[in-house]
Amino acid sequence: MFARLFSFNKTRIATRDVPHEIYGSLVSSARNPVLYRDLNVPDTMNGRFDMMVIHVFILAHRLKDADKKCQALSQAIFDAFLLDMDRGMREEGVGDISIPKKLKKMTQIYYGRLRAYEKPLEEGDRPALAEIINRNIFTDAHEDKSAALIANYMLDLHAHLKTLPDQEILQGTLAIEYIEPKTSA
Repeated sequence: MFARLFSFNKTRIATRDVPHEIYGSLVSSARNPVLYRDLNVPDTMNGRFDMMVIHVFILAHRLKDADKKCQALSQAIFDAFLLDMDRGMREEGVGDISIPKKLKKMTQIYYGRLRAYEKPLEEGDRPALAEIINRNIFTDAHEDKSAALIANYMLDLHAHLKTLPDQEILQGTLAIEYIEPKTSA
């Protein structure tokens, strides 16, 4: 009995849920108060969803051309994202019958954003990213300065993730919490 209490638990390490750990760090980064307080992202369901889309997308973009393990990790993170959206809707009181339709719509929005962000992100085109951010996040308000700063933040995240070896990402080491959105150019 005492041997079990004081022995090293090898199974605990083996059962780490890396996709959910990474997803948790993406959520933390997407909930950074600077995005909402200083960069004017609406602190609404839609604003928070858009911040999650940006973070999940940038990591998925980094992993898309990597090996099959990285692609499987990317899929598992996306699955965690959808499960979180499902749970969030249930907490908000959305009925069971409506959830699949809403998840389908969210998935379509995600892939639409992915297509819109992909080329400007790859090319480092800040003005194009800012324009897309203005259209998708700020809609009618047109927060040009905030959109430009969010575009800079996206490019900083992208650059950081590109420097990480696949093996580090597979182990859950992203260190994206150290990439802070800047509040001035």
